[in-house]
Amino acid sequence: MTANSERERWEWTPEVGAGPLRFGMSPTDVAVALQVVAPQEQVGGPYGQENFAETG
Repeated sequence: MTANSERERWEWTPEVGAGPLRFGMSPTDVAVALQVVAPQEQVGGPYGQENFAETG
């Protein structure tokens, strides 16, 4: 964990999103926005959400 002064600060916009994330984004869009590799294995989840297996 980094010191607070070193952390990126995200702004939250009601009904829009937070930082680079927007409501309704696909898992691929989220991975691109967060600059991470998309998860490889879906493990399912309630309410139509997509949970991914823990990696690392």
